[in-house]
Amino acid sequence: MMRVNKHMKKILPILFLGIVISISAVAITKINEHRIKEKVINNGNRNGYNISFTDNKHFWLEKDDAEFFYNISTSGIEFEKCIFRAEEKDVEVKSGQVEIYIEKKNDRLQVWYHDSRLVIRDNKEEQHYDTGGFICNKNFDENSVEGDAIIDGEQKAMDAYWGIMRITNTDNLKSHYDQALAICDELK
Repeated sequence: MMRVNKHMKKILPILFLGIVISISAVAITKINEHRIKEKVINNGNRNGYNISFTDNKHFWLEKDDAEFFYNISTSGIEFEKCIFRAEEKDVEVKSGQVEIYIEKKNDRLQVWYHDSRLVIRDNKEEQHYDTGGFICNKNFDENSVEGDAIIDGEQKAMDAYWGIMRITNTDNLKSHYDQALAICDELK
């Protein structure tokens, strides 16, 4: 019994110190995230943005024709994704829309689209319901398109790329991505 108490006397202070350090680290992280959140709100108001928080770490705003989503981490504000609507030229749309998403995935970007239009062609209605995507770098060009590990991933990625290019172009994708990064800088 005496031997156990000796070991406990050595272990308890170390355990207590570990708990105090852990609680302090969590508190400092929360305080830092709260400070960043306040800064985002203040900078957003100064730049005319109406920022909506979905929770303590995620927020979004609208600008021009797009919605921009960001998250707050201990290191600051990070771009998450943007969504914008695009219109295909020379196509009559009765209802619905095409939404294009640009989402950050580590050091790459994932671009995908969702087409839910009711289109009029040759006096007939065509219901579109299509979705697809690809991974690329910030150039958004054909040479940077990557597939994933699924069967025919490369071909499906190229099909999605050309599906998106039918509706928009690389300059428009770059413009929205650059705008998302510029907003992020304005909010910091």
